[in-house]
Amino acid sequence: MQLKIFQTILVIFSPVMAAAATAQDETRTDVMTAIEHFTETLNILDADAARTVMEPTASIILSVKNEDGTVRHVIRSRDEYLATWDQLGGSTLEEKMWNPVIQTDGTIATVWMDYELYVNGEFRQCGKNGFNMIRRDDGWKMAGAVSSVQRTGCSQTAR
Repeated sequence: MQLKIFQTILVIFSPVMAAAATAQDETRTDVMTAIEHFTETLNILDADAARTVMEPTASIILSVKNEDGTVRHVIRSRDEYLATWDQLGGSTLEEKMWNPVIQTDGTIATVWMDYELYVNGEFRQCGKNGFNMIRRDDGWKMAGAVSSVQRTGCSQTAR
């Protein structure tokens, strides 16, 4: 009897659960598309394009591990962060990211992943990127990001 009740419940709720899973997959895809778009703007140092996927009030926090083991934290507004891209003018950047862990709840999402950054083909740094995302009428936007930055001791898994 209990098995029959369980089977009936499963038949009733399976389509609902499948629809919810599909919507969740689509949301995760949309969130990652926004992050990938941001990464493309970084790789070509296009600050104007980056602004289209960043909230005006977004903040970027870098936790930089120095060679002597000390850590310094750099906190910048969106515009302060994008202004640093001017210092890299003429450089070729490539940020590789992998192992994303995505959590969503309606109009908010967080993404945590490994990364490596190359400048002019040379390894520059690695660490973890964390993105806080919000959904607006025109798509997902970065509300903030935090990155650990280290120059040695990297696994360099993405190579």
